Amino acid sequence: MKIKDVITETGLTDRAIRLYIENGLVSPSCNENYAGRKNIDFTQDDVETLKNIATLRKAGFSIAQIKELFSDITKAPDIVSNMIGELSEKVKSDSETVERLKLVLEKEKIDVTTICNALNNFTADKSVPAEDTEPSLVNRILRIAFPAFGILMIIYNLPFLISFLSPEFRDLSTYLYPKYESFTFIFLLIPVIPIALSLHFIFSYNRKKYINKKAKKIKAVTSVILAVILLICSVGLNMMIPALHFYGEEALIVSKTTDIDNYMIFDDKKAEEALAEFLPESLPEYESAEYSYFYKDPKISHEPPRTIVYLELWLNDADYEQFIKQYKTFKPTDSVTEPETQKFADWSIVFYRDEHEHAPSNYTPVFAYNDFYKCVRFICHYGQTSLKGAPRKDNLVSSYDW
Repeated sequence: MKIKDVITETGLTDRAIRLYIENGLVSPSCNENYAGRKNIDFTQDDVETLKNIATLRKAGFSIAQIKELFSDITKAPDIVSNMIGELSEKVKSDSETVERLKLVLEKEKIDVTTICNALNNFTADKSVPAEDTEPSLVNRILRIAFPAFGILMIIYNLPFLISFLSPEFRDLSTYLYPKYESFTFIFLLIPVIPIALSLHFIFSYNRKKYINKKAKKIKAVTSVILAVILLICSVGLNMMIPALHFYGEEALIVSKTTDIDNYMIFDDKKAEEALAEFLPESLPEYESAEYSYFYKDPKISHEPPRTIVYLELWLNDADYEQFIKQYKTFKPTDSVTEPETQKFADWSIVFYRDEHEHAPSNYTPVFAYNDFYKCVRFICHYGQTSLKGAPRKDNLVSSYDW
């Protein structure tokens, strides 16, 4: 028998029947269909049990008392006696119940059927307690508060979610050599947390879903913890919006390649033209090479784009000497200072611009060579508009692993 038929025959509500099932007062068979939905099937004995439960509940027996009656009928005299004591303290309208229960005690055999037969006529016009059919005040508050909180958090996070539609984010995959830093994935995954939690609060508190008291307590505590996490994530995300516009996308994505076949191929043509003056037009024979092109998008904070190129070549003696001769005397066309060589560890570093030299081409070349390893390095900074030329020499030297 399906639950709808049981409701019709017993007069109980869907919620009351499920409450009695959850408390173990009745145990109908339960199967899951292909969609994962549970189908509950009641026998006629289950229906009779539910009728008895309804009778006892209408008479004032608690669920705990009914459960004890069903589990150990030998306790029936004690339970009935206790019930008499409780009802005796109530108003006169319950006096008939007391009299009927006294009659039960006079019978030789006392069982659930005996008790219910004595009470049936008396309880026919009564209803089961409201707690069986209506959720408690706390549950009603939770069912309103948490979904409302989820909706408010969705609204609160809308500015951040909308920012993902901006051109800056749409261009994340359009770089020549895109390389996503670990922070990028964290940054892009973090919005999933408030969205998922908000939707959880909106849809998880469903009136048709019934769980036992212990599970309700666990759910309430868990929901409070998740609400705190949601609030922290939402506030943190909205604080990151101005941070994103302040620092630009350089914290999110760069174009970076270490492939020597990509040598002198840049996203920005102006950078390519400026750096071509300094970087070797073609690479000589080398034993090993490392090439790194690091590009930061200009759309938010930099114009022209900040570009850093790093090239390391291990050369034979002839090519090494040729490079030393050429780049010791090299001078950028727009530079007003002479090259300056500094020693750092085993490296000789040639700077071509003064610290605050104005550089219309916006690029700063640095050449370094190591006599022991026959190794040369080319380091180019393009787009350092803040200093109109070279970065501080000490900072540049210390920023590389020589």
